Amino acid sequence: MSRRGSDQQKVFDQERNARNLTFDEMCNRIEVCIQDLGDKIKTATIKNFYNNSTSCKSFTLNDIDRWLDNME
Repeated sequence: MSRRGSDQQKVFDQERNARNLTFDEMCNRIEVCIQDLGDKIKTATIKNFYNNSTSCKSFTLNDIDRWLDNME
């Protein structure tokens, strides 16, 4: 299932709020979860994606989508 932008950010925020995490803790947690799925991603990439700081490469979006699908 493909999600983009604000839909993914909503899930990030839900995860952060459900676990009472700071923004940095949330990004670190997502990094570890994505790496546990066998993909490579850095916390800075997740932060940039969340803040729309840079345009993400398609494989980054696919990694984030895979993590989201695994949460369901």
